[in-house]
Amino acid sequence: MNETNLIDDFLENDPEMIECFIEESKSCLQTAKKSLILLKEEQMTDNETLMEEAFRSVHSIKSSAGFLSLEKLVRLSMVMEDILDQFRKGKLRVEDESLDTILKGIGVMDNMLQNIENIDEMDTTELQIALSDMICRK
Repeated sequence: MNETNLIDDFLENDPEMIECFIEESKSCLQTAKKSLILLKEEQMTDNETLMEEAFRSVHSIKSSAGFLSLEKLVRLSMVMEDILDQFRKGKLRVEDESLDTILKGIGVMDNMLQNIENIDEMDTTELQIALSDMICRK
């Protein structure tokens, strides 16, 4: 069964679960976006609290998406979570370009949530490659 069929099944049998997931995930994305924008605009790339907020937000989405078997969302959030984890541990340098790529990922995740019934049709390959390249460049 593909992701769209699972979502259709959830929407039909438990629409409140999907609505709750979308609402909570959007809230997490807003928190992550706000934290990352503050890091970038205020040049506070060493702010552990903001980095932790962004990491935890993406981690929460990954976990919930996994429960719902939304594999595309899980894969994207997993690579973003890995990068944020390396940022917060000081293993990867936080730069404007890398923050822009993570923010682009947040936008893509938001689009996935807004169009969850068509998630199978969304191509995140290019973004995932860009994100993976960030890890390889360290």
